[in-house]
Amino acid sequence: MKKLVPAWLAATITAFALSLVWHLLLMADFYADHAQAVARAEPDFRFIILGYIVLGLLMAIAYPIGYKGGSPIAEGFRFGALFGLIWILPWSLIIVGIWNVSFAGVAVDAVWHVVEEGIAGIAVAYAYGKSGS
Repeated sequence: MKKLVPAWLAATITAFALSLVWHLLLMADFYADHAQAVARAEPDFRFIILGYIVLGLLMAIAYPIGYKGGSPIAEGFRFGALFGLIWILPWSLIIVGIWNVSFAGVAVDAVWHVVEEGIAGIAVAYAYGKSGS
């Protein structure tokens, strides 16, 4: 529990900050072009923040379970990228089947989340330290 809270905060803050930069600054036009059919006029940040809080907590809980040893950068990115892949790829495919969004839009978003959660995984790994627990 002593390392869980710092790991939770590290994952939440890192992933949320990266998401803001990616979605609102770097790729805002791309997402506007590929998600017009379902996008809100303005994002509801209450739910976005809540989602990142839950994501950060789940990452912080799961990291010690899957820890295999190694450097925080390599182990953290491996863990986070896998976590992102497990979370986003099935969801993205389901979204393409349900909503009128382009496959390109969700594919780019899926790849981004593997990177985003990979970097957040590094933050979790540093919070846990070399023991992974």
